[in-house]
Amino acid sequence: MSTSGDVVPKLVRLSNSFLSLKLRIMSRVYFETKTAWI
Repeated sequence: MSTSGDVVPKLVRLSNSFLSLKLRIMSRVYFETKTAWI
């Protein structure tokens, strides 16, 4: 039986990995569009 104290760290880790992935994709797209404009 999992407690709420066990679920919260998982959610935090999941959201953190999702945010880092989003940041990586956004920075890559931004860099590619910047180089394409030049």
